[in-house]
Amino acid sequence: MNAGRNPAVIHEVVTGYDVNSIVVTGTVQPAPTQTTSSLPGWFHFSTMGLLAATIVLLASSGFLVRRWWVRRQNPGLFDEDEE
Repeated sequence: MNAGRNPAVIHEVVTGYDVNSIVVTGTVQPAPTQTTSSLPGWFHFSTMGLLAATIVLLASSGFLVRRWWVRRQNPGLFDEDEE
């Protein structure tokens, strides 16, 4: 019966009268409110920034350690004195 209507308003229709005398009354119900956040209390944008910075730092450190290790194992590949 209420298909396609605003769910926040309950419609009551008085029938049995002329089309011009139909009375439509509405009762407004308050919309449900969300009082709590969907994120945990410790999860803030600063936490996300700190986490992203840590991941970047670890990735770049790993890359530099890998380059150091490759140069240490194969010093002949990186000789700049050859002409």
